[in-house]
Amino acid sequence: MALGGSVSQVARLPMLQGILLCCLGSLLGLPVAIASMRFLLHLAPVDVPRLANTRVDFPAVLFATALALLCGIFVGGLNALQVLKRSPREFLSDSSRNTMGRPRTRLRGSLVVSQVALAFILMAGAGLLLRTFVNLCSTDIGYRANYVYYGVTVLPPSRYAQFERRQLFFKQVLDRLRGTSGVEAAAVSAGFPLVGQYDSVKVQSRQRAGNAHDLGIDVDFNAVSTGYLEAMGVRSLRGRFVTETDTAATPKVAVIDENLARALWPGGNPLGQLINIDDPTKPVWRQVVGIVAPMRNKSLDLAARPGIFVPLDQTTKYVQFIVVKTPTNSREVSRLLKDTVASVDSNQGVFFIQSLPDLIADTIAVRHFLFVLLAFFGAAALVLSTLGIYGLI
Repeated sequence: MALGGSVSQVARLPMLQGILLCCLGSLLGLPVAIASMRFLLHLAPVDVPRLANTRVDFPAVLFATALALLCGIFVGGLNALQVLKRSPREFLSDSSRNTMGRPRTRLRGSLVVSQVALAFILMAGAGLLLRTFVNLCSTDIGYRANYVYYGVTVLPPSRYAQFERRQLFFKQVLDRLRGTSGVEAAAVSAGFPLVGQYDSVKVQSRQRAGNAHDLGIDVDFNAVSTGYLEAMGVRSLRGRFVTETDTAATPKVAVIDENLARALWPGGNPLGQLINIDDPTKPVWRQVVGIVAPMRNKSLDLAARPGIFVPLDQTTKYVQFIVVKTPTNSREVSRLLKDTVASVDSNQGVFFIQSLPDLIADTIAVRHFLFVLLAFFGAAALVLSTLGIYGLI
């Protein structure tokens, strides 16, 4: 104004500055958004729904650009109003002292405080999610996962319709696996934890069977071969595990967990007691021969349900899982399982071979990704608020 410029010409300068800065920021944000998206997709688990369709949406980019333009007009308009409200003497005196007016300072201060508060809210949320994730990782699932691998095999009914033939097949597979150097244990089972293949049954005790209104306790059920509980690192509390003497010709037995023992016989001794898992009108009594620690079979974030294990030879359940415990790496284990099964039946395959630690990691992968995502955006907001403080100072 001292050089002859009109008030409108001088007020136009902060308007243009605000629009230019916001537009440049939006243009710079586009490559940052693309790089951030690729980085987060690289960290994301494969089972996140519609992850493959993730992309930078063109209408969203246009909306963000228009929003940046409006922000530039808004901020520039506020600065222009400050110029229009002040006299040339105030404007020049403030400029000579390199200070801003109090209203302008309060506005910027309020914006920065809001931005810092939002950043800390995001970081606090990330911290809470981290605590949940750490607690989930430290959850005791009831199994000792070290060096445990599993593979899935499904025998076709056309060639293995008889139960005895299926049993012979898996007996030959287990004999060859157990005779392999480096294999500490090998077993088969009808179910496996955390893979969605775990049955449920109703359990009644002999004492409660006479009550017509008592339908039994809903428990996790698994039919296992000899060595399964040992291979999975299940902790025995009392009694014994499933052994080779538990055959179809011997009295039926069961191994139950501590939760089921407390539910059926609170304060009593479960060993030697009789339970039924079949039709209540035609009960088939099994003797409890062992008590094990509780296990989480369906999810890490759900409380451990009561569970029961029965000898595979005393059921007609279809075996789907082969379990081995060995310090060998996953590639060698995969080759071992496939070669062993093929040596018994060349037309039979094994798939979904994975270690138990990897399975546990896959179970919590989505939660881990959500934590990374929230922490990423919280850190980005904190950086932006820091830049805002720097601009204010």
